[in-house]
Amino acid sequence: MTTGASLWLTSPRPLEEPAARLFCFPYAGGSASIFKPWVELLPDTIEVQAVQLPGRPGRMNEAPVDQISDLLQPLLEAIEPLTDVPFAFYGHSMGSLIAFEVTKGLTEEFRLQPDRLFVAARRAPHIVSRNQTLHQQPLEKVREFLRGLRAVPNEVLDNDELMHLLLPTLRADLKLDGLYEYTPGPGVSCPVVAFTGQDDQYVLRPEIAGWSMHAGGGFDLRVVPGDHFFMDQPKNRSTLMEAIRKEWADLVA
Repeated sequence: MTTGASLWLTSPRPLEEPAARLFCFPYAGGSASIFKPWVELLPDTIEVQAVQLPGRPGRMNEAPVDQISDLLQPLLEAIEPLTDVPFAFYGHSMGSLIAFEVTKGLTEEFRLQPDRLFVAARRAPHIVSRNQTLHQQPLEKVREFLRGLRAVPNEVLDNDELMHLLLPTLRADLKLDGLYEYTPGPGVSCPVVAFTGQDDQYVLRPEIAGWSMHAGGGFDLRVVPGDHFFMDQPKNRSTLMEAIRKEWADLVA
């Protein structure tokens, strides 16, 4: 598997001399493009680096990955050269788990850590998923689950041809998230800020509050308007960006 940063990371607004970098990890089924609107809502001194996983646009000829362990080393190799300025991680849902493991890996391998680990819409790592077999279910069950989350537009869900095209990546992501096994040990030493949607029916408030057990540098829980995918809803996205700007104000003012 190719491990070049150009494959694993993409920036919608590359900067020659950024003051800081925000590395963004997508939710299940998502690609780097979901973070493109963020550049208009963040200071122009922040460079957004969005993670592009195999099986997404630009990497469609690669098999999707269904275990975090297979993602870890390539991501570390792609991210480490870009840690020459202050940086933070943001992960949404499944992306929170990946960001958490990459944070631990950076510390173990390079003695580096982000200034903030922003996690969102995902229960804490030690809490076992309620959907451990969803990746094995028939298409209709997967479609029903996604419809309930309002994760995918109905016109996509109702298009059988498109769903069959997307299904291998969705199944791999659901397996990665659902069968994730937490290894007890030190958490992360940087501050952790967890975001949860006020109307999220999928991740319960106590489940996301459990991230406090893994935050050696302090923990804060922020409730923002919206459901599980609040980051995709323009008004709620603006609220999220404002919260990130304020949290990181000492570095990106």
